[in-house]
Amino acid sequence: MNRLLFFVFCMIFFVTAKGQKNYAEAMKQGDDAFKNGLYKIAIKKYFSAGAFDPNKKDSVEIKVNMAFDAIEALRKKAEDALAEAKKQTKIAQANYLISEAMRIVETDPTLALRLAEQAMLLNKNDTIENEANKIYAENCFYKIIINYRGGLYNVAFSKDTKKILVSPGNLFTPGIPQLWDLQEHTVQNLGGRKSSATAFAFSPTEQKIFVCYVDESAQLLNFKENTTEEFSLSNPVSSAVFSPDGQTILTGGGNWASSDTLKCIKGNWLKEFEAHHGPINSIAFSPDGKGILTGSEDSTARVWDSTGKMIRELKGHTGGIVSATFSPPSPTGPDGGKTILTGSRDFTARLWDSAGKAIPFEGHTSWISSVAFSPDGKTVLTGSYDGTARLWSLDGRWIKIFKGHTGAILSVAFSPDGKTIITGSSDGTIRLWRFGGKPMGTFDRWVPLLISNDTTILVRHGNYIDQWNVEMPLFDFLKSDKIEPLPAEQKKQYGIKENAKPSPAKGKLIKKD
Repeated sequence: MNRLLFFVFCMIFFVTAKGQKNYAEAMKQGDDAFKNGLYKIAIKKYFSAGAFDPNKKDSVEIKVNMAFDAIEALRKKAEDALAEAKKQTKIAQANYLISEAMRIVETDPTLALRLAEQAMLLNKNDTIENEANKIYAENCFYKIIINYRGGLYNVAFSKDTKKILVSPGNLFTPGIPQLWDLQEHTVQNLGGRKSSATAFAFSPTEQKIFVCYVDESAQLLNFKENTTEEFSLSNPVSSAVFSPDGQTILTGGGNWASSDTLKCIKGNWLKEFEAHHGPINSIAFSPDGKGILTGSEDSTARVWDSTGKMIRELKGHTGGIVSATFSPPSPTGPDGGKTILTGSRDFTARLWDSAGKAIPFEGHTSWISSVAFSPDGKTVLTGSYDGTARLWSLDGRWIKIFKGHTGAILSVAFSPDGKTIITGSSDGTIRLWRFGGKPMGTFDRWVPLLISNDTTILVRHGNYIDQWNVEMPLFDFLKSDKIEPLPAEQKKQYGIKENAKPSPAKGKLIKKD
């Protein structure tokens, strides 16, 4: 009912009004009630006055509207007070959540970041946003992709990291290989075999998978053409890799105590040639696919052509070669692979030119476990059992030393943009470093690791494969599925409404035989 209708109604109602003797008395009682804030009573008195003297209608209407305006002002004040109370409640809850996030960040960084996210939704001020970014920058966040109670014997990743090949089990009892599709959320056994897989690899196009089995057989699975090629191996194989063009497969095997052979499978034929006098620890193709590199426990590395002819032997290390790699393709031309980097148990790494001359990298106080070229090929990185990693120039001078691990460094790598260094250690952690030498994050998980083109680290450790973000804006990361959402019980514990923000859905893996 609007004011006009209400005014007419009250005028009719108060024609018979009692309690006032005349217009002046009714108006005085109305003014007294108005002064005391009794606006409803004032309105009644004013209407009573109007009933006594209808000719005073305009004066009465002014008085009534004043009372209505006063009531409206009270209502607006109450609404403002309620809004301010809600605002202060949100601020208080946001401050509580960010303080809780800071308190638990060392024990549960994932929960801490989710609480910081909720705090930003409630009150996004500079302090809260800075704390959220600090929690994000200095801690680790991950999504568990695979969990096998019995462990994982082997793992391989597609180039786009959307598919993962896994072999459940351990060194002594590897299991049937499986292909996990992280986009379709499916998993399937490969080859329809009961034999366990000892090695496998994706082709560069990711349309083929090569699988080596413990019974010394192998399969080349072509998913595009839905075909399978069978191979017989003369020895067990522990590692396999495709050439850059996907036409050749390189395999290596053996154990600590025996000599080994290198096998090259091309098309439908198998070629085997004697490679070293000790187990092969590292195999690689040159960037152009024409050269093959092997690093062995016999302290040598050897370069071969695709026919199995040894081009040169790299001698100089006095301990087994653990890691060996070709230099990457150059941005200015196809000259990648001209130099070779090796890391050895003799505490040194060496950079070999095409003539077989080596520049030593000396400074570590224990075995070299892993070596890597930067993406531009201008620096090299070494990781050692002495718990440090070192960045070197190509002339053998170390640029930076990265200290902080409390165990042996087992794996080192550059991020795709070359601006970040990643180290994995037997102390159970992975660390990200800038070239200043200070860690930008510590991840409490195991190694080895692989870095994808989208700056994601995929980590294998015991029963798990974890996916770690390297460098992604905070809000993009929160929207992604790389961090676990808050469960309902924690939302209830911290007073977070279920509809505050929908958490990303977790895909379920559907098993396919």
